[in-house]
Amino acid sequence: MSKIFIKIIFALVLTFFLVNCKDDSPTEPALGTGTFVSTTAQNQNVLLEEYTGVYCSYCPDGHRIADSLAKVHQGKFFHINIHAGSLSAFYTIPEGEQLRQAFSITAYPGGVVNRQKSYVYASMGYGDYFTMRGSWKDYSKEMTAKSAYANIAAKAEIVGRTLTIKVQIYFTDDSKVSNGENYVNIVLLQNNIWGTQSGGDEYYSAMWNDNTQKYRHNNMLRAMITGLNGESIGANTKGTLYEKIFTYDIPQKISNEDVVLKDLVVLAFVTEKTPADANTLPSTQSPVVINVCKSSLSIK
Repeated sequence: MSKIFIKIIFALVLTFFLVNCKDDSPTEPALGTGTFVSTTAQNQNVLLEEYTGVYCSYCPDGHRIADSLAKVHQGKFFHINIHAGSLSAFYTIPEGEQLRQAFSITAYPGGVVNRQKSYVYASMGYGDYFTMRGSWKDYSKEMTAKSAYANIAAKAEIVGRTLTIKVQIYFTDDSKVSNGENYVNIVLLQNNIWGTQSGGDEYYSAMWNDNTQKYRHNNMLRAMITGLNGESIGANTKGTLYEKIFTYDIPQKISNEDVVLKDLVVLAFVTEKTPADANTLPSTQSPVVINVCKSSLSIK
């Protein structure tokens, strides 16, 4: 076989591999391209951050009320159960305790609605942001009647144990705070965690198992993917479209509980200011939640 013929064969083989041996891994698996957040002005959705604990007998009643409000305001009301403080021996994470301290929560169940100051219970020593469970219905109705200057949407998928989230925020009007003072926040929740809960059988029997004497915990805060304060969005004037992809490696356990992929929920929300600013802002300001959404989530 001549050297020229061998060179021709080698060139053909090399060409075949260059053409056919390419990386087929997409850069955005299943998350797609284009704008999926609404660009039409909307009213606010509601984020209830409910501070709870396994040794709080009335906390299951708070869980029940929050679940009922989620049904009433379907797709407009979202809640996070944050285990923190002396009544929460289990299920705590550092950011949960940091949030409790930032919003000065000293009674359970206690709620912070869209991170707005309520002042109603401040005179009782519960802090400016604290709301009792009996008032969540009225606050939710009030929040959903307010216009939002930003919309938020998210898509997420899990491949192996890597969570990828694509977030889009569209400003339908100018922000009320300076450039860089709006923040994107992503939190990871988990449902169907069976364990201890005082008052579970009495105040939320639908979540109680008589046979095991255990309570089903839902909407439990497992991680703040963008950290306690979120991540600055940057430009925030009318017509601005923000988009970013975040990744998070899901651990096998959090606070000694198995992290079951099919039970995970991802919420994304946009705020003004941060929890770190909560107690330093003037009386007329708070680190308010402008809008919140539940991300779609697929598991590969």
